[in-house]
Amino acid sequence: MYGWAIEVNPYQFAAYGNLGEVYYLEKNYEKAFNLFSKELELRPDNYEALYYLGSIYLKRGELSLAESALEKASISDGYWKENFSLDEIKLWKKLSILYYRMK
Repeated sequence: MYGWAIEVNPYQFAAYGNLGEVYYLEKNYEKAFNLFSKELELRPDNYEALYYLGSIYLKRGELSLAESALEKASISDGYWKENFSLDEIKLWKKLSILYYRMK
């Protein structure tokens, strides 16, 4: 269904994200990565796409790219910006990366 939506309207950023989530859940990270990247071309401030890209970078062991994507995701999400300081967000991000490395 999402593939059809993309064919009909290739500028529908949500369809790329939704299909990306399907591939992510199926552990097809390469296809998911490509779809989230396309979603970001259409909507660069989309924190969900940034989050998923960060997660995929972590799975690949590309920690500096993961850190960058996750930081952008945390800053792009209005809820986090309104309720937490940037220092708190950075601390949580670093703690999550540390936790991931320890796993």
